[in-house]
Amino acid sequence: MRRLFLFFFLLVVSYLGLYTINLRTGVFDKVGSYVGLDSLSLIFKPVQDGIEQIDFVLNSYFRLVDVEKENNKLRIELARANVRQIQLFDRAEESLRLQKLLNFSAVDNWTMQGARIVIQKLGTAALLDTCIIDKGAKNGIKEDMPVTTPEGVIGRVLRTGLHSSIVLLLQDPNSRIPVRGKDSRTTGLLVGTGLSKPLEMRFVELNDTLKEGEILVTSGLGGVFPKELPVGVVSSIKKSNIDLFQTVEAQSLVSVKNREEVFLLERAVDYNIK
Repeated sequence: MRRLFLFFFLLVVSYLGLYTINLRTGVFDKVGSYVGLDSLSLIFKPVQDGIEQIDFVLNSYFRLVDVEKENNKLRIELARANVRQIQLFDRAEESLRLQKLLNFSAVDNWTMQGARIVIQKLGTAALLDTCIIDKGAKNGIKEDMPVTTPEGVIGRVLRTGLHSSIVLLLQDPNSRIPVRGKDSRTTGLLVGTGLSKPLEMRFVELNDTLKEGEILVTSGLGGVFPKELPVGVVSSIKKSNIDLFQTVEAQSLVSVKNREEVFLLERAVDYNIK
């Protein structure tokens, strides 16, 4: 019991002594402060570093998300601008085509109506070189009506339906159009030889003065086509010592592949004839 009392006495004396020293110097407060702060720093610094790292990652992610959203927005705006540009370009091209159509006038004694090509030739294995237009018997379309454009003839009506018609193109081997040279007035028969092949002008005599590069126009013979419609251009001429005729090749003036609008011609009825 005496030892326990002595222990507590010494403990109290030590505490009072240390307390007195601390009051005068503050050394124990400083030591406690340093130890406490260092302990807290050792504990919380890794936590703080982790929080800062997570915050950096999250901020980077959200910035990337914002950038991606902005990029998507810019892509959409660019796509819309491209579509708008294409639409404006198509409208400009259409305006030019329509202007040419408006400037094209019918041949004397022939009436004219417009039509659109709705179907091109369906593949290289098709039996005929044809296209389909959106006008038929209901619109007064008849077989053998000439089909032309401001640049030149493309063919004639082969078959008519109620609301559409089939046009036989110049390139088809069944196509026959009487033509003559615009300058030389040399006559012949322009015949198709097939898709992507040159046209042939047949029955051109050896002494005829047809020239390469000369424009071929309809002669009006046969009554199907009016006179002076451009049809093709002479691409080559060969003469033979054993043949009575020249071998003349020509190219069409119109690419039907890129054509949308055409004209159909019909001989006008003269109601004054008695």
